[in-house]
Amino acid sequence: KTAVAQTEREVETRGPAIAQAFDAEGKPSKAAEGWARGCGITVDQAERLKTDKGEWLLYRAHVKGESTEALVPNMVATSLAKLPIPKLMRWGASDVHFVRPVHTVTLLLGDKVIPATILGIQSDRVIRGHRFMGEPEFIIDYADQYPQILLERGKVIADYEARKAKIKADAEEAARKIGGNADLSESLLEEVASLVDWPVGLTAKVEEHFLAVPAGALVFAWPGA
Repeated sequence: KTAVAQTEREVETRGPAIAQAFDAEGKPSKAAEGWARGCGITVDQAERLKTDKGEWLLYRAHVKGESTEALVPNMVATSLAKLPIPKLMRWGASDVHFVRPVHTVTLLLGDKVIPATILGIQSDRVIRGHRFMGEPEFIIDYADQYPQILLERGKVIADYEARKAKIKADAEEAARKIGGNADLSESLLEEVASLVDWPVGLTAKVEEHFLAVPAGALVFAWPGA
């Protein structure tokens, strides 16, 4: 379950040792004043921390936790910006760049839409299904409905590992039916799972004269076809 806000906490910031914080006349040193300024206080407002190693200036602040609703938009935008995408594209009349065109953005906390603009699109509860197999658009009321409603109405398997498992199972079943074996490397499974929304296993036939090519060359070339 997602928390609705960060936990409130106490933050302690240790300043200069008292010996370096004041001069012989008891006036604050530049080091103490600079530290206090950075904490948003004056030296007089600082507490003192005594330990067996000496005494230091101390600033103790009560930090109120930010709401999840306030944090999520920046977290999403920052995460997208840090994706290792070698080549970006632009679409339509927008100046937004991403790996593929983005048409809808949905940020939900429970049943509430989190207001945000991500990749130039305002967050909403409208989502789209598979371009050919699913409904073109439908409404999601609660965040935890996402995987199931996308599967049932959108014909999209949202879970990456579930897509990968289905691709593997379908390929192995198709191979078994024709008396063969599915030659699936992990890298090929990951690539295909990243390309499809609704995997369906199919068996293809190749005209016999193409099989004159050495088997090793065919096996090497076909996965990337």
